[in-house]
Amino acid sequence: MFASDSDPFRSRFVPFGYAGLVSLLLAGCTMGGNAYVNSQAGAEATATGTIGSDEAFHMITSLEQFPFSEDADAQRTVLTAWTVSSPDIGPFALDDVYIHPLQEGNYLYGPELFMQYMFGVARGYAENGGAASEDEAVESGLRSMLAAYKSMLRADGDLHDPFLDGLDRIRREGGLHDYIVDMKRNR
Repeated sequence: MFASDSDPFRSRFVPFGYAGLVSLLLAGCTMGGNAYVNSQAGAEATATGTIGSDEAFHMITSLEQFPFSEDADAQRTVLTAWTVSSPDIGPFALDDVYIHPLQEGNYLYGPELFMQYMFGVARGYAENGGAASEDEAVESGLRSMLAAYKSMLRADGDLHDPFLDGLDRIRREGGLHDYIVDMKRNR
């Protein structure tokens, strides 16, 4: 079930949609890590030229806990720029095979959760100086996405999604690593 148009969370936070997500990612890539909006985080990042990984980690955690905050869109913009430009991450290809059902579905906040997955993967690489295994980085991304999803559910219990609920059950049972291995094997 999805939030209605009269939902107070939806009126405060409009989903990007996948078209908006692509535009945001392209802006981050073409602006060399300086694609910021008018926010405190954006102003601070613009003043320094970019944000560091410690600040990015803080923002990722903030989005996990408060995905509907007033500055969530600004944080996503700053984090997108960090993801495409940080030397701490190193080059990586984002493999969406692990969250494909989310992208195929019509979950209201699917694009935001996709971005949270991307930020979590980037954090997984950055925490290890770009040397994390793909599996470690993907697990970091899945955990970040699920943390944001659980926060969304606390805000609105009607935002359940069968794929995300199943993936969270796998996480609670300690099976994320096996899920990642199985998904890679069954591509």
